Amino acid sequence: MNKTAAPKNKEVPFNKAVVARSERPTKLVNQVLSKYRIEAVGAAPTARPLRVAKVSFAGKKTIHGETSEFSFDWDINGNGVWGIMADENLAGKSSILQVILWALRGRPKSLTETVEQWIEKVDVGFVVDGRPMQVKFDVVDEQPIGLISFGEPSKSPIVKNFADTDEFQDSMQEIMLSALGLEPIPTSQVAGGRIVAYDDGWAAYTGAFLTDADSDAIIGEQTGGDLIQRLLQVYIGIPWVKTFFQARTQARLLEADTASRRRKLAGLGGKSLEDLEADLAKVKEKIADEGARSLASQRLNDARLERDALTKRISEMNRSYGQAKDTVELSHQSRVKAEQLVNAIKEENAASQFFGSLKPHSCPRCSSSIDESQIKKEQTDHACSVCSKPVEQPDPAEVTAQLRQAEERLTLARNTEKDATKFVNKLERNMALARDELEVVGQTMNELAATGTAADAGLLQTEKDRLQGMIEAARAIFESVDDNTDELAIVKAASDEANQRVQTAAISVMKEISSEVTRISQTLGMKDVESVTLKRNAHVEIIKGGSLSKWKDLSPGERLRLRIATVIALSRGSQKMGMGRHPGLLLIDSPGREEMQPDDLKQTINELIGLTAEYPDTQMFIAMTGKPSDLSGVASDRIVHAAKGQKLW
Repeated sequence: MNKTAAPKNKEVPFNKAVVARSERPTKLVNQVLSKYRIEAVGAAPTARPLRVAKVSFAGKKTIHGETSEFSFDWDINGNGVWGIMADENLAGKSSILQVILWALRGRPKSLTETVEQWIEKVDVGFVVDGRPMQVKFDVVDEQPIGLISFGEPSKSPIVKNFADTDEFQDSMQEIMLSALGLEPIPTSQVAGGRIVAYDDGWAAYTGAFLTDADSDAIIGEQTGGDLIQRLLQVYIGIPWVKTFFQARTQARLLEADTASRRRKLAGLGGKSLEDLEADLAKVKEKIADEGARSLASQRLNDARLERDALTKRISEMNRSYGQAKDTVELSHQSRVKAEQLVNAIKEENAASQFFGSLKPHSCPRCSSSIDESQIKKEQTDHACSVCSKPVEQPDPAEVTAQLRQAEERLTLARNTEKDATKFVNKLERNMALARDELEVVGQTMNELAATGTAADAGLLQTEKDRLQGMIEAARAIFESVDDNTDELAIVKAASDEANQRVQTAAISVMKEISSEVTRISQTLGMKDVESVTLKRNAHVEIIKGGSLSKWKDLSPGERLRLRIATVIALSRGSQKMGMGRHPGLLLIDSPGREEMQPDDLKQTINELIGLTAEYPDTQMFIAMTGKPSDLSGVASDRIVHAAKGQKLW
């Protein structure tokens, strides 16, 4: 009888594979994996969409002592491209995107301090996986106070209230990670000389929504460490990534604990537990001798207690002194930065006035005289008398407002530094007095120790305390060594097994994603790009013009297009390839700042608009200087625009 052949390369259950790697019993393996919350996640959830439905904010701004109210309301009812346009810079384009991010993150990202202080009310609506969410708050004493409502009003929505930025951010993390099927990214770091575990939460994920001149990575923000590659792997949806991050983090913690135990055992002087207990028994016999007790020993004991109290007090004062010194240094740095900001604003304004007062008489290239009519045109139309290009005029009101705010910050920083310095001086005086008291107690103890029986009793009691402490430490270490050994072996086996599965899955996944990024990059005008290879560690290799280029070799404009191509590939990969977890929201701020040529910028914008026809579930906001006609193909009711001399809010 013919037997059915077993499928080749069949993947065994994760727990069973860990049992084989660790050579530990199945029951123990299951207990350890459960204890450290290492889950067998062999398939990442598909993407859940996130969309902006409404942006509204209002407040008051004071310029030259005059206060005026402002407001902005924009209803957004669909996917595709939405434009935020202004004929001139400093019209409030970027602020609109930053308000969206503020409501989304629970904490401002790059909103200027001036604008943040002007805003008094914010009301932003989202659609999260098909369910409505409203984020509404007032700003009181620089803290947001409001609520988050998630779900249909008629179906008992989730409502969370918050009274400050920390509560706001925590509430958004709780709702958004669950609603979008994401999870905190487990990791670890060194703190206080030891390794501790922590999670990169929702704020880290939101870094993959914004593309601007401050972004310096293929996805997200350049925050250091390996966050970018972990963020990329989660958004790509590589199977077993979550399991690998969980196991690797716990393995690092257990390895650190093992190293700590070895150091503690070495500190016991190499004696066994039996030797320590025998020494303790001898000391107790000597203490039991009535002849060793005397009034002097009681006095010595009292002096010892006083010494210990003084030592503890001085230690606490030292800790406070160190913190106070740190405060002085931080306040000093704040004061220096505030002075630099005031000087920078003054120098920039002075330079602007100086160059604006220049009146050239001839062309610097051909030495031809400049007509009087051209000079007059520069004064009336603000067009350069040499090249005829528009000359930006700084807004005196905004310059004055920024300078006033900077000077107020400088005054506050100076006062803070002064108060901190006074507190440090006070601590130094108190510490000197405490040390004098400790010296007096030490002299008393030396005199009592020389009286014979007191000296003997004191030494014996000290030795008893020392031996008891060593025995307690040794017992705790010995009792935990075996458990730690098994747990570490199992957790390391889980990390190695998950990593191997990630590597296997990544071969095909990264190939498909790279192919999609290549295609979209070419669509966005990078015609000389032959291939883009995106790697798990977030490094990028580009074959362009027949040669290999790295991310750092690309121009700012090329980086912008490659970032956009990557986000679109991640957000739509779930439909085309059964992977990808990016929710499809893309905020593009001032693409012209990326040193892109006008023709290239226009082509990129047109191609972005064209891509939304291919990816209809993507929602894209483009904030840029220009006219609505620059977003050809985008309906006028999808564009907010500020003409020359106007503000968006």
